[in-house]
Amino acid sequence: MRFFCILAATAAVAATMSVPASANHWWGGYRWAVTNGVLDVRVNAALTATGGWQSYVDEAVTKDWEASTVLTLGAVRAVSASPSKCNPISGEVLICNYAYGQRGWLGIASIWTDANGRIAKGTTKLNDSYFTMARYNTPAWKRLVACQEVGHDFGLGHQDEAFSNANLGTCMDYTNAPAGGILSGVN
Repeated sequence: MRFFCILAATAAVAATMSVPASANHWWGGYRWAVTNGVLDVRVNAALTATGGWQSYVDEAVTKDWEASTVLTLGAVRAVSASPSKCNPISGEVLICNYAYGQRGWLGIASIWTDANGRIAKGTTKLNDSYFTMARYNTPAWKRLVACQEVGHDFGLGHQDEAFSNANLGTCMDYTNAPAGGILSGVN
């Protein structure tokens, strides 16, 4: 299987509770196989109790992405897997949080493809090494990163990769101000 990984970390888009996830662009042309125009993927989570991620992951999956007419996701299923390793599960998405270290990313999505180039499994790692810092340990940053990385697991790319411009109103955008505006502290 081919492994494809993207770094989408120290930013993403204005993902507030009033701004839905949206995207109509593919990440490098990678897609899951669909049946009758619908992607039915199980999303699992191996979250530590100390990270405080459960509500943000649930919101990203059941509120933001489940709103899509082409995704059938259902509730996030808790699985017993090692958050530090976050080993993928064939045919499914696994979301983990752990203190992965100061690696330059708040969250990172990884996908593996099958022989036909279709996504076969995916993971999202939420890096608690940054979310212990006051700057990032906010609902806006957690909401944005969870939504964006899960979007990558579904095969979506960024809509914009400029950190300093205005938010596009989707979590698939980079930003320095996840709660809104253009630059953090400046509107």
